Amino acid sequence: MILYVLKSTLCLLLFWGFYMLFLEKEKIHRYKRWYLLVTIFIAYIIPLITISYTVSDVETTQLIQETPVGETKVEEEGYQEGTEELVRLLIWSIYIVGVLIFGTRCIRNLWHLQQQIRHSEKRNDSTFISVLVDRKILPFTFLRYVFFSKEAYVNQEIPKEIILHEETHVRQRHTVDILFVEMFQVIFWFNPLWFWVKRAMKLNHEFLADQAVIDRQTSVQEYQQLLINYPISFNHTAIMSEINYSLTKKRLQMMKTSFSKRRAVLRLLMMIPIMGISMTLFNYQETIASDPFAPVVKQGKKTLHSEELQGVTAEMIARYNKWAENIRKAQEKGRRVIIKSEELKEMRRIYGQMSEEQKRQAVPFPDVPPPPPPPLVRKGEVTAKMVSSFNRWAKKINKRIEERQRIILKEKETNYMKMIYNAMTKEQKEKSEAFPNIPPPPPPPKI
Repeated sequence: MILYVLKSTLCLLLFWGFYMLFLEKEKIHRYKRWYLLVTIFIAYIIPLITISYTVSDVETTQLIQETPVGETKVEEEGYQEGTEELVRLLIWSIYIVGVLIFGTRCIRNLWHLQQQIRHSEKRNDSTFISVLVDRKILPFTFLRYVFFSKEAYVNQEIPKEIILHEETHVRQRHTVDILFVEMFQVIFWFNPLWFWVKRAMKLNHEFLADQAVIDRQTSVQEYQQLLINYPISFNHTAIMSEINYSLTKKRLQMMKTSFSKRRAVLRLLMMIPIMGISMTLFNYQETIASDPFAPVVKQGKKTLHSEELQGVTAEMIARYNKWAENIRKAQEKGRRVIIKSEELKEMRRIYGQMSEEQKRQAVPFPDVPPPPPPPLVRKGEVTAKMVSSFNRWAKKINKRIEERQRIILKEKETNYMKMIYNAMTKEQKEKSEAFPNIPPPPPPPKI
């Protein structure tokens, strides 16, 4: 969960940063509006996308020349499960308290607006409903309602450009965008980035409304002068669309900006690599173990498997010779030899694919003893440490089975856990996790 939140936050930061650097100053306000809305969804969907990578299962096997059969020790990580549960409970408690605080604030703002609408005089216009408030306020919009000071409205002191500006907020349903962001802000209240996302969205709404006023043949200079001289009020909540004077400078600059189709297209095309980067960095990557003993080599249109290959390359022989010579020297000096299972399988594969002539010229394959088997556990000899080890393993597997997720099992580990479970007493089995109902592996692919 923490990893998902971190990835989605970084993904949202990438999209928002791209918007601020390359799109905010462009005169493509409708595209910018949809960019902000869509990337919010994408930022929280990408970390849920699973991309699987097939890799060899790397497992380190310790081999001792003088003692080929020894005792395997199972080392367990010491942690207190009760402490983890307590920390998890504390984190969820803090999160729920935050959701309640931010949710209550949002509901309170909505309730205040509803009360204003209910107790104020209302007049129906062609595309919106005017709500006349008995105090001096700056005009603002909420859904299909536009709030005006009753005194200024009755005395016709509100410029027609301001009314048109607010009417545009209603017609283009800008309040819905803000409510959408507010919902995410309640859920992800701990993410300060939402404040800046909402600020960027509200500024773009002002760009859209300003453009609608100017498109009605209003003089840009007169409208700019009107915005500078119009009185300021601060009696607004976070979910209203209003004439925001803290961003007036950016709005005035945008009105002077000339539209460049070529520049706008280039900026929009830059979104493609941004999407690619976010998909690469923030998706959920799952590794699937494969058997390195089954190599496949493509030769033209024909696929050759290891048994069909005749000889190997000089580079592969050189790599094998170096590895085999190091093993031989270590064995001659009686030193302990530590070999990775994957490396051993790879060298066996190379040696097996050599032609008879290549084998005669290569270093003979070293005499590598098999790894020691896991210790036998008799009935009633299962220790608390073994039970704890089994419980962690079984809990993880059972959870993945329940959630219908992909399961990757190591044969040696699974067999060892079976041995522990079968050696448990009746009392130990009653207190431990149930043995997972492991589905059979899929059949090998047909060649």
